[in-house]
Amino acid sequence: MKKIFNIAFTVVLATLTMVSCKKESLLYDGPVLGHFQSAASILYVQPENFTVDIPIGLTKASDKDVILTIKTAEGSTAEEGVQFDFASSQVVIKAGELLGKVTVVVNFENAGEPSNLIIEIEPGENTATYSNQYNLKIQQFCQFVQEDF
Repeated sequence: MKKIFNIAFTVVLATLTMVSCKKESLLYDGPVLGHFQSAASILYVQPENFTVDIPIGLTKASDKDVILTIKTAEGSTAEEGVQFDFASSQVVIKAGELLGKVTVVVNFENAGEPSNLIIEIEPGENTATYSNQYNLKIQQFCQFVQEDF
């Protein structure tokens, strides 16, 4: 009787071990969504520094090109056409890739007082509901030349 109990117990224990050891996949399996890789940065604009690239990523690679439209968000104090321009209002992330970039062209002469450029990804089928805004602080930087004083 003891032998039958030990065999039954071993079979039940082995069955439970096999069933309970199923590992869950840690890979993302949701939709392809675009989002900014970070939330903010500061750009000290110098005469020779006119552009900044802001990375945009996807939650996973797509089998087709993903096009995200960029615009200036409400609350932005930087004025498009004055302090900055977008190199393009659309970011194309090629099929199979995860990263793209928004290129902002800053006008050094009009940078003047520090301003905040708030960029957002326009809502669409491939727009994440998180990290879809980016705050770029634009500040003119003039190097100090001691001989000028």
